[in-house]
Parts: sequence; structure tokens; C-alpha cells
Amino acid sequence: DPRMQPWLTRVMGVAKDCYDRERKADPNATGVIALKITMHENARPDADVKTLPAQLSGLVPCATGQLMRARMPLFTGPEGQSHTIKIHFE
Repeated sequence: DPRMQPWLTRVMGVAKDCYDRERKADPNATGVIALKITMHENARPDADVKTLPAQLSGLVPCATGQLMRARMPLFTGPEGQSHTIKIHFE
């Protein structure tokens, strides 16, 4: 959905910035972070971290801090429908 593109572009920039910071601290930091996105009929989706490798644990607080002001668009779907998103850091 094109309505999500500006938000996704911002999220990817934040993820890259935070990953660059992690790589400076640990050049071997790699892995996959899995997120579960749960849709709601009349509210913004929820995003929950499902897997987080220890070597990437610093990405979550870094990204959370940067994304606090970037609200996810009101992108609705069937209540309870979920999607898994995997972000690969190599």
C-alpha cells in the first residue's frame, strides 16, 4: 500500500542508522530481527518483536527512541490479522 511508503522509508533509515552504531561497537553483529504486525479494524497496527539476536539487542532501544515521534500510519485491516516481517542485518 503506497500510504505506508513514507513511514517505511523512515523506519528503514532508522534501522540502518542504529545498525551502523551496533557495527561500530561489534563488527560481527549480524542476525535477523522478526516482528509480528497485528492489524486492527479501527486502529493503527501493533508491532511486537518476536526474535532478537543478542548481538543486535541495542537496535531496539536505539530505534524506539528515534521512532517515538514517527507514528505508524492509520493502516487498518481485519481485526487480529497478523504478518511476520523479518529484517536481515548482515
